[in-house]
Amino acid sequence: MSYIFCNIHPEMSAVVLVLSTPLYAIADANDAFVLSNIPPGDYILHLWVEGLPQTVADRLTQHLHLTGQNVDLGVITIPATSGASDAHSNKYGNPYDPIPKSPYEH
Repeated sequence: MSYIFCNIHPEMSAVVLVLSTPLYAIADANDAFVLSNIPPGDYILHLWVEGLPQTVADRLTQHLHLTGQNVDLGVITIPATSGASDAHSNKYGNPYDPIPKSPYEH
């Protein structure tokens, strides 16, 4: 996983999550997801939620035995985070300047 931050705009960021499987889903606007066309077998369902500590996400892991029939996993409740700040430092490890400057100023 890689985090990408803008050194000029602290609110601009991205997360790049690289997976070694084609079996993944992204939740929709209603926080629901569907995994389709999964062959029968035993699987481990891992969840990743931006801002959720990995130790908490690991506790939500589920072992699944799929038989080719539709399976409803029900509701997976994501615990509330501690409210930790999403703030990040600039590329020098310092806080962003509270008064933004044009990137063209020297």
